[in-house]
Amino acid sequence: RRIRAAEEAARKAADEARAAEALARTPRSERAGGAALASARRPAEPEVDAATLRRLEAELPEARQLDQDAKAALARLPLLRRLLVRLRDGAGQAREKASRAVAARDRAVVRHADVLGAARVAVTDAAARKDGQLAALHEENRVLVQRLADTQTELLRAQARADSAKADARAAAEAKQEAAAAAATLHEAEHRLQAAQASALGAAKMHEALR
Repeated sequence: RRIRAAEEAARKAADEARAAEALARTPRSERAGGAALASARRPAEPEVDAATLRRLEAELPEARQLDQDAKAALARLPLLRRLLVRLRDGAGQAREKASRAVAARDRAVVRHADVLGAARVAVTDAAARKDGQLAALHEENRVLVQRLADTQTELLRAQARADSAKADARAAAEAKQEAAAAAATLHEAEHRLQAAQASALGAAKMHEALR
């Protein structure tokens, strides 16, 4: 619309400039004859006086300049149209590039979200595995502590059995002394002594093995 308005204004300025130039080049006699004919043809229009002619002659350079400017503007109109087409094409290409850039940004955001999701899943899995490993270590430590406690209990029981065996050995020795003093019960005392010695020997071996 602006280009068409500029073209129309340039045409009007060019027409006015050509009319003024033609009127200024016309001799005064022809002007008078032309004015008479014009007055005869158009009786309603007033005649052009000398002051108006002088004013038109004074405005003639400006009219010529306007005519040249209008011609230059008309000459520039195809260039302006081509520039406008280029601008439209450039705007279309810019919009297309912007659309591609937005699509690429959206794809990058999606990929970033996928990577973050995968990283969160990996961290969660690693934390779960670590918790499982810690739980397994705690259970293993508990089992080892329980085994150690059981072993200590067995050692205490073996020590008690060894002490009991020692007491039995001492009692057997006392019985042996009594058997030596009492000849009547020698056979029974020897039998007891042999049993006590065997028990003491087994207890001593067990005690030695436990040590």
